[in-house]
Amino acid sequence: MEQNLLDPMIASFRETVLRDAAAERKERSAALAARRKDALRRAKKDAAKEMRDRVTAQTAEIRSGVNRALVAKRFEAKKTLLRRRMEIRDDIAAAVRARIHDFTETPEYIDGLKRMIKSANLDMLSEKVTVFLPERDHGERALTERYLPEATFEIDKKIVLGGCKVKDRKKEIVLDFTIDRGFETAMEKFLEISKLSAEL
Repeated sequence: MEQNLLDPMIASFRETVLRDAAAERKERSAALAARRKDALRRAKKDAAKEMRDRVTAQTAEIRSGVNRALVAKRFEAKKTLLRRRMEIRDDIAAAVRARIHDFTETPEYIDGLKRMIKSANLDMLSEKVTVFLPERDHGERALTERYLPEATFEIDKKIVLGGCKVKDRKKEIVLDFTIDRGFETAMEKFLEISKLSAEL
């Protein structure tokens, strides 16, 4: 009889223990699932941040490479343009020098030099006058001797194109009748107008 009374109590106790164990298992399982979910969320967040950081770093590297390439291309283009400008300038200068050379072989050259010397006020010069001539004397000496018979004459290798310079050694006056001076002035003006000498 006592056994009959104990059986329901044992069954009830067993059921309570099993129910509590199941609840605890469920609770542990829920906590574990929550921890896993939280760990997965953090892992995804960390992975996303790492991916963003990598993409940002790679983008910056690509941009830097592109910028370096653009700078190099611009520099090369500027060098090419500058080289071409210098070639054009040199070609034009050579062509003008060739035409001047041809002109200095004509009688008109000495006539033009004569007009320049005649228009100058040679009376202001003292007796101590030196006339500087180009190596290729096209008649400059014969012409200036007519107007400055007391002058001394020297070769000036800086006078390349033609003409002459008259220097008063006493008064420190220099009269420049060279084609070189006119050529330099004209070339400077041409380069300015044509923009061939403009900054890149």
